[in-house]
Amino acid sequence: MMELMAGVGIVAVLAATVIPAASRLRPLAENTRCVSNLRQIGQGILAYAQDHDGMLPGPLISAQYPYWEASSQITWHLRDYLELDKTMGKTGRDDVFMCPAYVRAARKAGNFKPYSSPVYGMNIQVPMEGETRLQQPFGYANSSEPNTFRQIRDYPPMRLIDLDRIRDAQGRPARSTTWAMRDVDRQDGRLDGLGTSSTSAIPATPVHGDRRNALFFDFHVEAMPANKQQL
Repeated sequence: MMELMAGVGIVAVLAATVIPAASRLRPLAENTRCVSNLRQIGQGILAYAQDHDGMLPGPLISAQYPYWEASSQITWHLRDYLELDKTMGKTGRDDVFMCPAYVRAARKAGNFKPYSSPVYGMNIQVPMEGETRLQQPFGYANSSEPNTFRQIRDYPPMRLIDLDRIRDAQGRPARSTTWAMRDVDRQDGRLDGLGTSSTSAIPATPVHGDRRNALFFDFHVEAMPANKQQL
């Protein structure tokens, strides 16, 4: 009997040690996967530009879903560069465009739908040298909202070389400090620019705790403080 009780005690001690450790490792693994996904997307953008006379993929809207059915989605333009499932359409998701922490947060809230809401957001309003208003590096698919830019056709994407004109509020070069694509959540101050009403499946808080992962315009990936709402 004593041996049995001792064995139960050992199992309890191991469980108390292993379970918290596993719960700490899961967010780390999710973050690593999300960073890897964004890096792959960045490399896909560069490969696309090389094949299209330096032109960035687009025109895009800010809300980016994990499927490639619409040409306003970056998945549409990168489907040949990231080996996406071309038979999928809007019935599933491509994992490279799906942050695993987002999936866990949405499932926890009971709202997980793999194609009902954006997982990432594109930065479509960027200050640039020589311009009096914010510019759209990835263009903007505004055919459904022709008054947005007072023109009927889509606003075209820019070329890679144009990204060198990105500036911060002080007019300094800011390509490496300006995000191009990042995590989406309902605390994000840029959520209003996503052009979507399907916010119920979007996580209420940043899925990586106090930070959001972002792909920057120099195509490095870095975690941003969640309370920093810079362009």
